[in-house]
Parts: sequence; structure tokens; C-alpha cells
Amino acid sequence: MSRPPAAPAPGVAPGVAAEFLRFRLSQDLAPAADAPAAPADAWLPGQDAAVDTVRRLVRGGRSFVVTGLSGPHRRQRLADLLGRLVEAPTERRDLVYVARPTAPERPALLALPSGSAPAFRRALHELGPALDAAWPTLDEGGIHDADDAAWRRALARPFAPLRDAFPAAAGWLDALCAAVVARDDLFRPGAGLRRRADDGDPDARALLRCLDVGLFLADDGGPAVCIADPARADLLLGGLAAGDGPGHLRLRPGLVHRAHGGWLVVDLDDLDDASLAALLSLLRTGALAAPPVGAQPSLLLPDPVPVDLRVALIAGSAAAVTRWKDHGELRPLVSSPVQLAPHQPVSAALVAAWWRWLGPDGLTPDGALAMVEALVREGGRGGRVPCSYDGARSLLDDARSVADGPVDRAAVAAAQALRRRERNGAGDRVVDAIEAGFVRVETQGAVVGQVNGLAVYRGSGFAFARPIRITATAGVGRGALVDVERDVGLSGTSFKKGVRLFAGLLRSRFSRQRTLSVQASIAVEQHYGQIDGDSASLAGACALVSALAGVPLSQAVAVTGSVDQHGRVNSVGSVTRKVEGYFEVCRRAGLDGRQGVVVPRVNVADLCLRDDVVDAIAAGRFHIWPVDDLEGALALLTDLPVGDPAADKWPADTVYGKVDATLALFERANRRAAKGDNAT
Repeated sequence: MSRPPAAPAPGVAPGVAAEFLRFRLSQDLAPAADAPAAPADAWLPGQDAAVDTVRRLVRGGRSFVVTGLSGPHRRQRLADLLGRLVEAPTERRDLVYVARPTAPERPALLALPSGSAPAFRRALHELGPALDAAWPTLDEGGIHDADDAAWRRALARPFAPLRDAFPAAAGWLDALCAAVVARDDLFRPGAGLRRRADDGDPDARALLRCLDVGLFLADDGGPAVCIADPARADLLLGGLAAGDGPGHLRLRPGLVHRAHGGWLVVDLDDLDDASLAALLSLLRTGALAAPPVGAQPSLLLPDPVPVDLRVALIAGSAAAVTRWKDHGELRPLVSSPVQLAPHQPVSAALVAAWWRWLGPDGLTPDGALAMVEALVREGGRGGRVPCSYDGARSLLDDARSVADGPVDRAAVAAAQALRRRERNGAGDRVVDAIEAGFVRVETQGAVVGQVNGLAVYRGSGFAFARPIRITATAGVGRGALVDVERDVGLSGTSFKKGVRLFAGLLRSRFSRQRTLSVQASIAVEQHYGQIDGDSASLAGACALVSALAGVPLSQAVAVTGSVDQHGRVNSVGSVTRKVEGYFEVCRRAGLDGRQGVVVPRVNVADLCLRDDVVDAIAAGRFHIWPVDDLEGALALLTDLPVGDPAADKWPADTVYGKVDATLALFERANRRAAKGDNAT
């Protein structure tokens, strides 16, 4: 049972009760210990609609693109599903390249029955000695000067059994036979094909080259699903091995050739433009017609390889999705999207699906609840489970490493604590710097034009949040707002938009009946890297109003939230991390019961705070204040009445009344300056 909340410190507004800030699943949602195993094609928990779509597309033999699938194992995840849905290819074939007698730069492709390529290669090697031995077969009665027709028939005789044994190569064998007969002098006694080739005879070299077979691809009954990882052009498309031998002997297959009759899983983020162009050509024509990688098209033009292939593309990033949508050729060829749900509402069925997917052996039902709670916390959306499959597997592995037996709730909690200790080094160093005063963040007192915002950093290892000091100044001017971060190139587009929005908010509040005669600037102090997102726009608006009103803002309160031009506060992401990041700074400085965080009211349901933070809130030593609008945030930060945003005039003792008085002073100063009167 949770203890009753302590009363807030004198003068501190009550915040959200602690029982609403710790995310816990009901034991009624725990999976039954004897729940059935996951079905063979379950793929990923909670993605039944996506699985149904993939199943339908596979039946129809249609390539598709998957969006929303992320993590380092995303290719294997998709390949595992396809492997359970796709039947093994029925067409088996061996592919060999042979030299054309009259055009060695254009190797011919022969598709032979599966397993017959080695026998074909041996038969061609044996053809040379058979041709060399053809002349003595005419010695019937000691006559060695046989007529030309009989001699040519003798040369053609060894080709007959080859045609019977390898009918798929009959056309090329006929061409080779014709070339041999045309240069019958190379096979007369005393000539010698290899010796004449060594002497530089071009026909002898061409014919000798034809007796070597390049085993391009032997069908060994490989998998029906191949993964392009990595998706380098040489591995994907094949290439030309180094060396000085005949070109048709150095041709090497790529992954697309091995995937014939099946599926290829490709991450669109991995494909460069050349590989993507070749893949598109393959999907459009059914053959890989491009020259092999590393070969000069003018020197080697092998026959294209027919490939029957379907592609499962993964668009795991926003850039990849845009690339698929905007590509003039890619989208028509891979037009079927499979969209994974990024978050799903918690339910008993979903918890059971996660339990089965994670592997119930060694994971208790209560441990499964704790795993889902951890996923919800990491996803930053209260009551909704994120599509974070690799993260779930990794956390389970860590929990198993610290568990004495089956993975229960205590083991999951220990794994989370272990991760924080091991991965939050960067966050700890930032807090150390704040505590030592190298980074200035105040958690007590009040300052005009200064407020603590909150930012999330996603460096190596572990995302963390820390307070950032946002300051604003204002003076007489022509209605300009200087964004320092933008002017020095350190702000992203969303941050710039946030600043522009509260500039519009300032006009909507105070410029309905006057021209704004103010020049203001806003900056994120002691921040020297890129900053983006609009979650600091509410804090920036508060700092600017404070600078105009001359009213100090509480430094014990941090602010997160985006604000629109009408002053309404909108949701932000990573609110749990932001609250915990500020709590850690305040804990080091000393909790005095006045510190806390202003959050958008809509984000309260997303909070999944650590036990130590919730305990501090229950004891009244820290607070969470939800707000709906700018005025609500200003009231908490100033402890003064703010004023009706719809009014045109405000009492002098309100925040907006003080802003109005300052703007009137600026306006008079501007008018005097316009008249050339600088007297006070």
C-alpha cells in the first residue's frame, strides 16, 4: 500500500499524486504459466495485422516494404518470418559460363539441371584429348590421307554424346563443334591445340578457352530466404575475381543469384545508388543484365542471368521511408507497404504474446509483467508497449545474467539498475559538472529572464536528460526576436520553429492594439552542440515574458513542453527521462521540497518514474506540475497572478500588466527616437 502524500512546502502548489507516476501492470494481466506456445508464424508480439499482410503478399508472390522495424536484428526478424511462410524453391539449376569461340569477351550462360555442372565441366576437359585422338580413328587399312569430309565428321563425332548428355548446352556445343571443324588443321597429327595456342594462334587460344567451364553457381538447395547483410555491391550483385585467367572463369555470383526462386531481405538504408539501380533493373526485367562489378563493360559482357526473385525491403528510418516513397521506379516495383504499429495498448493478450515471444522457459509470469513495464518506460508512452524487440531481448539477457534462478520482477529491476550504472557514465559526468559549478544550473532562488529547460542527449550507450539554462533579454527595438542558437548554426528546424511560435505567441498576447517596439534575444547557455526539438519552447516563452515583465522566475522549477501561438501547451517526448534527469541534479544539490518539473498535462499519463523519484514525490520533497497553457506555467514560476490572455488591459500587479507597462515604455522611447528626441 502506498503511503499518503506529504503536504507540500509552504507556498508550493500541490502537484500530481505519487500513485499516478509509477507505472505498474495489474497482476490480472500476468500470463498463465500453462499458456500455449507462440504459433509458428507469430513473428513479433502484437503485430498480427502486419503478419496477416505479409502472409497475403507472400501467397501472391509480391515484393513489399516494411516500415517501423528497427534494431540491429531487424533483417533476421523478417527473414525468420518469411522462412516460416515461404516454400522452398522448386526450380533447381546449375549455372555455368563458357566462352563463345568467336567472341570470348561475351561469355555464354548455360543453365543445366541441378547437380550436373561438375559432370559437364569434366566432359569438356575430356573433349580436348578426344579431339586430339580423332585422326587415328581414320586409319582403316593404313590410309592416313583421308578426305576432308571424313576428317570433319570424325572431329564432330565426340560432340554427339555431349549433346545427348547435356541438351541444355546443345546450342553452344553446336557452335563449338563448328569452330573446331573450321580449324581442323589444329587437330591433325603434329599440330597440337595447346602448342599452337602457346605459339600465339588466336583460334587455338579461343578453342582452348572454350574447353574450360566456369562453375558460376551450383544449386545446392540453399535457403528460400536470403539476407543482404552487408548489402555491398560486390556481395549483392557478384563480381570478377582477381587474376589473369579467362574472364568467364573469374565470374562470381552475388546474393541475388543465390536467392533465385526465393526471397531477398534488404535494408534500404544499406543500399547505395548503384546497388539499388541494379536491383531495380532485376525486378523490372527478371535478369541481372549489368556487367559484373569490377569488369569494364567494353572488355567483358557476360550473358545476363535470369533471376526469379521477390524482395522484402526494410525501411527502418524516416530517410529510408522517404526514399521509398519518392523514388520514381522503386515504389511502383515494391508498392505494398507493411506497417508495424510503433506502440500498442497494454492488454492481457499482448503481455502473453510478449511472454511467449521472449521465451517463457525461465521467465516467470511476474517477470513478464516487469519486462513489459520496462518496455513501456523505455518507449516513453505510458500504457503503450513500443515496437522494441531487440531492446527486449537485450534486457532479458541482462536479467538472466543477474538472476539466481528464473527471471522474476526482482531480476528485471536488478538488470535495469545494472544498466543505469554501466551505461549512464555520460549523464553522471554532466551532473558532476553541474554540481562542481562548471556548468551553471541553479535549483534554488529566482532570476529574471532565466529558466531551467530540459534536454535529452542520445550519445553512445544510454540516452539521458539534463537541465539546460535558457535566458532571454529584452530592450527597445523594432519587434525583432534574435535566436542565438539559430544565428550561430546550432539549432535544428524544430527548435527554430519553436522559437518562431512563441514569437507569434508574444504578438497574439501583446500586439493586438500596439506595434511591438521591442528587440529580444533568447539563448541556451553553455550549450555548444546541435539542439533540436520544440520541447523548450514553453521554457523560452516563460523566460521572454519574465524579461519583459521584470519578474523573476523560480530556479527550483524546470520546464518542458511545446507551446503554440495561442499559448496552449502541447505534448513532448521522453518526459520520464527529463523528470529523472532534473531530479538527479536536485538530489545532488539537496532537495528542499520546492523543486519539481512543469510538464504538459497530456504527458502525465506517460510518466513511468523510478521508485526513488516517486518516493521523493510521495514525501513532498519533489513535485510534478501539469499545465495546459502558458499562463499556468507562469503562475507556478512567478507565484503571481498572470492575467487573462484574452484581455487587452491587465491589473498592474499581474505578470501581463507588468509586461504591458514595459512595452508601453518601449513604445514611447521608439516614438521619441523617431522624432529625434532622445531626452528622457
